[in-house]
Amino acid sequence: KLSCMILELWFRWHSSLWTYSQKDCL
Repeated sequence: KLSCMILELWFRWHSSLWTYSQKDCL
């Protein structure tokens, strides 16, 4: 999903929450 990619990039910037991004994407 495109939204997932955008969220991942945003959360990657805030790496403390990147785990949530990965979990949401999967």
